Amino acid sequence: MTEHDVQHVERLAAQARAILPTLTESQARIAIGLFQMLAEGKPVSLERLAERLTLPVDEVSATLAALPAVFGDREGRIVAFWGLGLAKTPHRVEVDGRTLYAWCLPDTLYFPRVLGKNVHVRSTSPAGEEFSLLVRPDGVENVSPKGAVVSFVQLEGKQFDDNVISNFCHYQYLFTSEEEGSHWAEEQPTELLILTVQEGFQLMVRIADALFGETLEPSSEGGVRLDG
Repeated sequence: MTEHDVQHVERLAAQARAILPTLTESQARIAIGLFQMLAEGKPVSLERLAERLTLPVDEVSATLAALPAVFGDREGRIVAFWGLGLAKTPHRVEVDGRTLYAWCLPDTLYFPRVLGKNVHVRSTSPAGEEFSLLVRPDGVENVSPKGAVVSFVQLEGKQFDDNVISNFCHYQYLFTSEEEGSHWAEEQPTELLILTVQEGFQLMVRIADALFGETLEPSSEGGVRLDG
């Protein structure tokens, strides 16, 4: 990216930090543990999550109850959290051969940073166009069609809460060109930006780092550190 692009991403990242929740180290550890277990492709019970993290169930339950955008099934198991879920959406992601779904396209760009794994993405635009890309913890490869761009909700004045899907995800997709993306954006009821895929990736990495901080330091196994 050019220096201008970097400055643009930094401004957007600053806006994101202003609306994101501030997590304690314990909250960040629980959130990342939940991401990793959801990436295994099954609903996650509080008991299993607590056992995996060697934490009391009450602590895990209280932490997740205090966070926005945690969605469960009728059995009380978690099936979606902060962009990653088991229910079908236009944004399919494959992690270690398992199929999951993202709430919106930008979410897929930070999953590798949180999971410490490559993510293969297949996404469908509002017009039915198909896209594919490989997202790694350190970058994006094999974007098809080439030149694809990302629509991104203007963050100023927004809130990160249980309404993130309706307020954000309904408007964030891939498009074949800036012209196509801008034309679609003009017809939407909320203000949108059009970013290159690389800008979107750099922004979402900054958002992940702002949320989870040092908890995302790489482990020797290539994942993320979950020990206290």
